[in-house]
Amino acid sequence: MEKLKNKRLLYFLKFFVSLTILYFIFRKIDFKQFYCNFFNISLITILILLVTTIIKLVTQIFNWGIYLRMWPNYKFNLTEIIRTHFIGSALRFLLPGGHATLGKVFFVENKKSSTFISIGVEKFFQIWINLLAASIAACFYFQNLHIILKFSMVILMVFLPFLVKLFSKIVKREIVKNFFYEYGKIIYRIIFSQIIFVLLTILQYYVVLNNFQTIELNKVMIGVPLVLFANVIPITISGLGLRESFSIKVFAGFAILTDVAVTTSLTIFIFNSVLPGLVGLYFIIKKPRTEKARG
Repeated sequence: MEKLKNKRLLYFLKFFVSLTILYFIFRKIDFKQFYCNFFNISLITILILLVTTIIKLVTQIFNWGIYLRMWPNYKFNLTEIIRTHFIGSALRFLLPGGHATLGKVFFVENKKSSTFISIGVEKFFQIWINLLAASIAACFYFQNLHIILKFSMVILMVFLPFLVKLFSKIVKREIVKNFFYEYGKIIYRIIFSQIIFVLLTILQYYVVLNNFQTIELNKVMIGVPLVLFANVIPITISGLGLRESFSIKVFAGFAILTDVAVTTSLTIFIFNSVLPGLVGLYFIIKKPRTEKARG
């Protein structure tokens, strides 16, 4: 009971932080211009956002299926994989605590412990790609950083997924060794799909930003990973508010107006997070958590 209270408190603290950051952001911008920006997004921009969002969702669902199938006791069920992925998107908004997506374990017909680890691997790669992209972008954006520090960060991030596999040399339990064996088999596919995911996000930012102002692709490729770094800092709800703040600061260095940066960030947030979350909410309402999930 006490643990649940702490999670609820953490949830409301994050919600408060998100609202506070957004409040100070909107104090700095012309709200009327910000409001008009949404109605000035072209149809072609919306279509590109829809297509890229669908591709990103397919990529995430593909990865989620791979994480679940790392365990031999999981019986492949594409419908369940798709449904639980969207449910995870909804739970990030609905449940208190920083580990809301762990609630997916109750909707997967598999051992809870196995699904829990699958979610952990999923989260690891999501954080890793953000850190890798941000470390590379930082080399170009922060000119004053020492070159040794720049390359050290990048090299560490590049090899981090492979360093994790070294644990298989230490552990002795057979089930853990089998897990790392499967991890080694999927690592290249996951890395490739995660890179595609980030590139699609960069494309989304490039298209939306150029809907309002002209900005070169190379600048967007530097700026977006630094904005996405906000997703790694767990002090707001799904990065809301913090990501917009990062967007303002980062893109100001490329002469992007504040209202344009905020409009772009929130628009992409709606497509990438809110819409999948609404689909997940539908699945939660339609189908209660499975009783076949085993402990």
